[in-house]
Amino acid sequence: MYYWAPVNDATIYIAMFLQYLVLMNVSLAVFNLIPVPPLDGSRILLVVLPRHIYFGLMKYWIPPCTT
Repeated sequence: MYYWAPVNDATIYIAMFLQYLVLMNVSLAVFNLIPVPPLDGSRILLVVLPRHIYFGLMKYWIPPCTT
């Protein structure tokens, strides 16, 4: 626990809740980096890969149906 916080049940639960929030935030950030076209990982591939390879991979992605 932090030295400035009194140690009781409330501070322990608040610390556990904040730890859970940080874990969820990092998990979602890592999930967002998966290189699938709707996610940001595909845009990172555009920066890393040469253009002809990137667009060669992205032609296999089927856009979602919008009906």
